[in-house]
Amino acid sequence: MIALAAVAVIIPATLFWDRSASEQPGPIPVAAEPPAPARSPGTTALRSVAWASTELPDFIESLTVHDGRFYAVSSEDVLLSHNGVDWTVAGHLPPGSHVGDLVSHGDLLVANGAEITEDAAEGRASTPKIFTSADDGKTWSVAMVGEFVVSVVSTPNGLIAPGWIDLSPIGDQLPRKAAVWTSENGLDWTLAWEAEADVTSSSVATNAIWDDGLVVLGGQGPANYSEGSGKSGPAWDRVVWAGPSVTELSANGSTNILGNVEDLKSTSLGHFALTHSVDRSAKDSSAIWRSDDGITWTSANVGVGWYHSSIATDGSTIIIAGDTLGYAPDPEVRIWYTLDGGTWTEYDTSAIPKGLRVKSVELHDGVLVAALYSNDEIGGYLMSTRID
Repeated sequence: MIALAAVAVIIPATLFWDRSASEQPGPIPVAAEPPAPARSPGTTALRSVAWASTELPDFIESLTVHDGRFYAVSSEDVLLSHNGVDWTVAGHLPPGSHVGDLVSHGDLLVANGAEITEDAAEGRASTPKIFTSADDGKTWSVAMVGEFVVSVVSTPNGLIAPGWIDLSPIGDQLPRKAAVWTSENGLDWTLAWEAEADVTSSSVATNAIWDDGLVVLGGQGPANYSEGSGKSGPAWDRVVWAGPSVTELSANGSTNILGNVEDLKSTSLGHFALTHSVDRSAKDSSAIWRSDDGITWTSANVGVGWYHSSIATDGSTIIIAGDTLGYAPDPEVRIWYTLDGGTWTEYDTSAIPKGLRVKSVELHDGVLVAALYSNDEIGGYLMSTRID
């Protein structure tokens, strides 16, 4: 039996997912929320009311807002909530599915991930796959198999999926080239662009931004060596490709953003990116960046010394969440927000138990939902609060 336990303030309740629809209990009882204080014009402080917490038996892989509702993926279960407090099972992904990226695009939900299989002789294998749902998460279809897609982005011109293609090995080097796939319906994908690549100049595409045209972020450098070679090549440069459409992308040179992109969002106040491993000599390093065009970036001094993992936006409110940098037996969650894109304020997270880390956050209609997990325990938490 799979159980989902919800707690608002200190009141617990339990909802059993494996019951039939007729046996499902009503909404989980929660403590009444006090009215949120109105924010006067010009005020830059957000105030929260009590947090509600839902405990899950499995790690929460992805979180998004679709059609005005919150969606989460935990193991193969797709969860749905209208208010961030009461969660029900909307549907199920195919067996063995794991999702790293859940995206809303019009009437579609698109999940970028993989199918994990176990074989006694061959061991554990992972096959990249994109899954698509046209009925709000109830049923899912496998849309693309085997391509190395890093992320999926919704744009006015359809879905964009940056990634790479492996080329044939040359000696002990493994060249690859950046690539971008596109889709209008989430089911049929087309390889729309490939970078020129060889042993001396390999590349990967990792993220995309729409800004009156397409900007694709990635990395470029000499082809990596195979694991058994005992060799290591130089670190790659961060680069961008830009153009009015996918098929018209061209190299735009290096970009000053540093590190591996953990999350990236386009907002009404500019583009924001979170990166880790910023300092090549220190793996545990993290940074926040802002850009007006997706090409030139400026670092933002927000929560220095913390690991930044997720961005959420709703109108002119931008939320950044993170937790303790590096390993810690009792990590702490941190949340920052801005209402103008420049002034950042730390949000009150004292009600979130110590020992948890934050996987992702989403914000919709004044409700903030955070997906959390523990270093030492199996499972996850969906915590929500209303902010005004």
